Amino acid sequence: MKELTLPIRLDREFRGAMITLAEQLASPRPLPIVINGLSGGAIDAFTVETLREAARPALVLVRAESEAARLSEVLADAGLRAAVYSDREFCFFESSASHDVERERLSVLYRFLSGELDVVVSTPFAALQPTMPPERLLELSADSASLAPRELVSRLLALGYARVDAVESAGQFASRGGIIDLFPSGVDSPIRLDYFGDELDRTTSFDPITQRTVGVCTPPILLPAREVICDAEALRRISQLIRTAEKKADPAEAETLRAELAAIESARELSFLDKYIRVVYPEPGTLFSYLPEGATPILLLGTTELREHLDAKLRLLDESASPIVSAKLFPDRITCYHEADRWPDGVLEGRLAIHVNTFSGGISVPRAAGLFGFRCRRTVSYASRTELLCEELAAYRNGKYRVLILTENDGEAEALGARLAEHGYETVRLPEGATLTAEELAPGRILIGVGRVSAGYELLNARIAILTTVTDETREAAHRRLRRRERRVPAGQHLLSYADLSEGDYVVHATHGIGVFEGITTMTVDGVSRDYINIRYAGVDKLFLPADRLELISKYIGARAEDGTVKLSKLGGTDWTKQKTRAKSAAKEIARELITLYAERSRRVGFACLEDNDLEDQFAAAFPFEETEAQAIAIREILGDMVKPVPMDRLLCGDVGFGKTEVALRAAFR
Repeated sequence: MKELTLPIRLDREFRGAMITLAEQLASPRPLPIVINGLSGGAIDAFTVETLREAARPALVLVRAESEAARLSEVLADAGLRAAVYSDREFCFFESSASHDVERERLSVLYRFLSGELDVVVSTPFAALQPTMPPERLLELSADSASLAPRELVSRLLALGYARVDAVESAGQFASRGGIIDLFPSGVDSPIRLDYFGDELDRTTSFDPITQRTVGVCTPPILLPAREVICDAEALRRISQLIRTAEKKADPAEAETLRAELAAIESARELSFLDKYIRVVYPEPGTLFSYLPEGATPILLLGTTELREHLDAKLRLLDESASPIVSAKLFPDRITCYHEADRWPDGVLEGRLAIHVNTFSGGISVPRAAGLFGFRCRRTVSYASRTELLCEELAAYRNGKYRVLILTENDGEAEALGARLAEHGYETVRLPEGATLTAEELAPGRILIGVGRVSAGYELLNARIAILTTVTDETREAAHRRLRRRERRVPAGQHLLSYADLSEGDYVVHATHGIGVFEGITTMTVDGVSRDYINIRYAGVDKLFLPADRLELISKYIGARAEDGTVKLSKLGGTDWTKQKTRAKSAAKEIARELITLYAERSRRVGFACLEDNDLEDQFAAAFPFEETEAQAIAIREILGDMVKPVPMDRLLCGDVGFGKTEVALRAAFR
């Protein structure tokens, strides 16, 4: 259903807030606006409609990246061009590191700067991390169609792309005669540029596994392959700083500095450049540097929670950078890897800050353009709880409320309408894909449609109730998927402690692939002793992973040779990247088959069982043992499936003696 956020516009507090918003957008020195009382899906609705009302590029700050990913999808569903700007981990030492997150961040920054995005969703920590200044990003970016082959190769090398024989992953390029393959930021597939002499003849995308052409596309805009790009002058400044620091360093620190200097002089890839980001960029940028001048709207969703999240992330950063800071080899300004001292007043000055909070406490705004308090109540999920829903609807009907009930699909909407009709409630069915209007959402009317909100809510002043049948378990499962995507944890047995590992175990690193765990090693780096996880790879390669980064590895659970051995990955090689790419392709094929299967399943009509809570409660009470938590969850989900008018698709699993029979009997009784 479209325009699900429209109901918030019918609240008088929203109308007053929008009048103030228009006034402050026109002001050369806008004052902040404070919004209190919103909760659940009402916060999403307010965010969407405020951004529409502002009609200019905006920034939304949330407390966690999982929330940023969820909200970005909500904004995209509402027709806004939204993207997530994630935080990244700085690499301070010589080691192999992935630059995927950096490329994603630079792509978001360029699109925002170019007017291709309406809103960026981020966290305060990510927004305050130093990055490439806007003027430098514009200087380095180029239209590949305007460059001759030799110029293109030179530009790609300057932008930090790796030259390879065959392009398989982002940040790589290959040159063969009149053909240049490259995998730039912001595209799903690598691109092949076919030249006739110095003129671009054809541009296509291709499959990185088969290297075969997929289709015709437009020449890409070239962006840097990493955030810290050094020119000759920057390298000279870094070298001079290292030589000065080496004179006062202890032996261990001096050895590290000499290794860095040798890497610079030998023109190798420099993985430690984050350490010198303020040398490369004396005035580094942040996400706030990319905001347009003037009264740019910045929505802060949960002012107190944002501060708490920022403080927690800063503690982790300080711990990571402590060897560099405590050594006192560089000026303090060089070893400052955030702009948190500017939060919040420094970064919000001259912009229109809109503080959105559920409660009014904990907000310190000396002078505000307006304070608006919504009367809002979060509602529960009404999945398989028809009796409770009818009780609520009775109260809403007496109060002449506008009611919208959202379900997951058409079949569930039809079934719910039939059940409510049996209880004497007349409903209006909105077809899937319909657009919600204020006329349809009339006082005293109950609408049923297909859609999803993060949580149901009730606007007391406007007498509007947005209810949902999506269960909390379903919603939490969706959030877990977002968190998994954010962390990029590999599928496998996740490690919670070192006790889960034994020497000789095969492990998988997210970036480097399959290796052998060889124990915990204590090493001294820059005068600081720390524990490292020792992982052996193919040949003589070894990786020493800081012990506090255990979440980056998991136990290997894949296939083995007949003798039980596993082929090890090679550090810096492309085999692991190829394996991941093939696995992703296979997973996509399986996903397509499953989508087809479940689409057909959802179209077929099943038998919806009737509920009889009294009899079922009596039957459940006759069992001699109290259900375990796992049994209770299984019973609730199975009985919920049985009342839906679609074919059931569920497998009940459990060890012997763990209560599967009792769960099955509950289903058989219904």
